[in-house]
Amino acid sequence: MTSGTRRRTAALTCDIDHATRVIRCRYHRQPDFAEWRAIMERVLAEVAFRPLNLLSDRRALLEAAAPAVIRQMAAFVVANRDVFEGGRWAVVVAPAHRAEYGMARMGSVLIERAGVLLRPFTDYDAARQWVEGVEMDDVT
Repeated sequence: MTSGTRRRTAALTCDIDHATRVIRCRYHRQPDFAEWRAIMERVLAEVAFRPLNLLSDRRALLEAAAPAVIRQMAAFVVANRDVFEGGRWAVVVAPAHRAEYGMARMGSVLIERAGVLLRPFTDYDAARQWVEGVEMDDVT
């Protein structure tokens, strides 16, 4: 990874990669919305590039986010549309965690109105390439 800035809470660690213009977040446990919002606000305050592109690595999580939390996250993205619009958000989940994959799909529908493309993935490298803008045939 190129040099960047790291932000951490107990639930997730986010690295800002200025060279690729991607925020990489690795989840250690499921955050509640307040904790997720707090780290996103710190990232937004520090990042000057637009649009914001996110790579969320949720493979270590054993349970999916609650639908209410997904709705709150989507509302945050919509409220900060000027930062997120035109960006990509890749969510990587473990192949066996179908509920987590489904919650990512729900999130993609909810944030469409903010002009953000969110896609769930089970392959980290494919997700990384997609969020960095590498065009590939049938990236999943």
